[in-house]
Amino acid sequence: MRSAYWDNWKGLAIAAVVTIHACSGFPGSTAGSGAATQEMWIRQLTNFAVPFFFAAAGFFAPKGQITCIREFYASRLLRILPPYLVWTTIYVGVGAFREGIDPITTLKGYVFGTGIGIGYFVIVLCQFTLLTPLLLSLKSLTTHWIVIISISLVGIAYTYYFQTIEPNTRLSGFPAHALPFFVWYPFYHLGLVAGWRRDTSRIPLRMIVGAVLLAFSAGLLESKYWLATIGGSFPFSQLKVSNFLYSGALFALAIRLADAQTLLHKGGVLTWLGRNSYAIYLIHMLFLPSILSLLKNSWPWSTSGLALVLSGAVLCLAVTSLTVFLLRKRLPESPARYILG
Repeated sequence: MRSAYWDNWKGLAIAAVVTIHACSGFPGSTAGSGAATQEMWIRQLTNFAVPFFFAAAGFFAPKGQITCIREFYASRLLRILPPYLVWTTIYVGVGAFREGIDPITTLKGYVFGTGIGIGYFVIVLCQFTLLTPLLLSLKSLTTHWIVIISISLVGIAYTYYFQTIEPNTRLSGFPAHALPFFVWYPFYHLGLVAGWRRDTSRIPLRMIVGAVLLAFSAGLLESKYWLATIGGSFPFSQLKVSNFLYSGALFALAIRLADAQTLLHKGGVLTWLGRNSYAIYLIHMLFLPSILSLLKNSWPWSTSGLALVLSGAVLCLAVTSLTVFLLRKRLPESPARYILG
């Protein structure tokens, strides 16, 4: 049974994803410029999105020993892969119509997620799905923490090496740096543990809120430092340590408030966005570049990067949501499951 509360959190996360991608509308700028400061704030606010989705996937994964691994893989991957393959094919078809088709590039588009531009999330989620039986076989909480900390340190070292020391290698570029599952540790595994432990429900709310604010502030400082020293895209990345702390604290807040009565426990538009977040994720990049291009040539968006990004995100979310809504209305339930998730 679906929870309006958790769907609302997913709705916030998918809105954040669209906003992150709309940030491409900001002009390239140097540290200290108004545009860089605006992008830094927006990205730090929204950068919880992908880690939150991974944590939520772990949180709602099966608990206890999996009796039939083949059935588990079939049930999980059949929910993830068919919509991804359908929409990758559509993106590839649109690209072929505009620019022609290259077999190698097309194959890479399916395997590495570049067919839809941002398919790395699906590739990483499949890796975590394959790892789930192994993670669930760990017996003690101590073992879980050893694995979580060890792999997280490997991922952090990998990210910072290729983003700050060797930023011009093939592994430092997108999507290569975002494809290995270990760079997104510890979120899926933490969600898995939190799903059966619920330890954060005993942490004082003030402490968790304080951690969110402190991590958010640390994220701004780290972004500012990297913007001033190396520039590029890493200052705004979701893979920074400070952002991991921010995302983890927000997820802890979500667990802590799950048994309370808040506005997030009520159904509404946000709930619908959360329930359709996977379809929105897969589809929205079909519309976003054109929307940003259209707005960029119109006043006041032509004079304000912030207005362009926020308006573009809202409009893209609306157009994509309408598309998903109409497809669900027109398609029979069974095909819709494989096309929209």
